[in-house]
Amino acid sequence: METSHYMFSHSEYGHWIALNVFISVMLLLFNGLTITAIIRFKNLRSPTNIFVFSLAVADSLVAFPMVFQYAVMFEYSNWRKVLHALCMFAFVLSLGMSVISMTLIAVDRFIAVRHPLNYKQILTVPKAMKMAIICWIFCIIYLTPISVYYVSQMTWQELTYVQFQLSVLPVPILVGCIFSLLVILLCSSVLLYILIFNAVWKQTHRIRNLHGHNDNTQARRSSITMAIVLAGLIICWTPMTGWLLFLSVKGEKLIMESKFWLNFNSFVLCLAYLNSLINPFIYAVRVPELRRAYVSLLRCT
Repeated sequence: METSHYMFSHSEYGHWIALNVFISVMLLLFNGLTITAIIRFKNLRSPTNIFVFSLAVADSLVAFPMVFQYAVMFEYSNWRKVLHALCMFAFVLSLGMSVISMTLIAVDRFIAVRHPLNYKQILTVPKAMKMAIICWIFCIIYLTPISVYYVSQMTWQELTYVQFQLSVLPVPILVGCIFSLLVILLCSSVLLYILIFNAVWKQTHRIRNLHGHNDNTQARRSSITMAIVLAGLIICWTPMTGWLLFLSVKGEKLIMESKFWLNFNSFVLCLAYLNSLINPFIYAVRVPELRRAYVSLLRCT
């Protein structure tokens, strides 16, 4: 017995398209300010900001699949497969490099907190640039064949779907090559942030015991920032990760069975995309030097 599918009209995607366009414009604006500021102002070229630059570039990439994933519904030529392949590649590259960049920032902050006296010798700007470039090259080489294989296995009908059809990927590739790597990196980031928060908390109490008052303002600010990072990571990515794992077991046809599941799928994707919008606020806006750079850039415009 065949399963009946809910037929969606193009107009039913209107609110999601409008929301995605708005988010993409905003994240391009804020991440673009971060990228321009780090390039233009030499005093911002620190190891931490090199990784922030990498994160901003990765977050900017997500604007492509956010907008053009809906264009596959209106494109009826052979360019549909190319467009879907580019959307998939931009999505996984943005996701992969965002997670890797966040991990690099966590490593950078961990070294700065645990080895403050030797930090500048351990991690220099050239070293940070090499690390970021190597990660980008690795991600591109690692994800390109997966994206090509993904699109090559899709039927013409599946290419019209807005959501990504993960079931076309073999389980070893899906679990072993994608989810396992992301889970390891995300867990590493969370663990490092917890260690950083714990170290800052101990330093704050140590200073209070020695001087009778808390003079570790920077430590307090750093601990708050790490708490925001951890909360943003969990809130934005956990729903989508769990949803995609669920779909890999149940199959993406579940989405086509009702309007509710399609809207839920679009919601968790938008929630994940929001991480690319809040990252500039978490990593950049809280830094006074970057705030002054933003003001200077906006005044020039």
